[in-house]
Amino acid sequence: MLSKTLVIGVISLFVIISLTPGITADDIEKDNRSRDEYKEIITYIFGLWVSINWINKRGNYRGEVNLTQITDDSGIFKLSGYGWSNGKIVYFQEYATFIHAYRFIGRSVTDAWGWHYVQGITIGNIEWYNEQ
Repeated sequence: MLSKTLVIGVISLFVIISLTPGITADDIEKDNRSRDEYKEIITYIFGLWVSINWINKRGNYRGEVNLTQITDDSGIFKLSGYGWSNGKIVYFQEYATFIHAYRFIGRSVTDAWGWHYVQGITIGNIEWYNEQ
């Protein structure tokens, strides 16, 4: 009984410690819609003709990243997920040209036809903007 309680406590502590920096990340440098409209809780990211720049990498597909367009005229990210807005949890879908994600779990792939794409999820608030 004691070991079961200890395991649950350790797992809960690990989850709280690992999620807190991403959830409380508010050091947003750019004028960005995500800060004004809602704080993201969990976000699915899909991007075509985009690249991934790992800032801190923890494992093969997990870490802090900057996601950007490969060229100026092509490439865009589609964001969808759940966030806080006016004390309510809301579903959102947006487009972005730049994303800074603190807790990114995903991958970047170039397929046989030369298409570059990124897909993954982020947990917590992210920085993003759309220049178009």
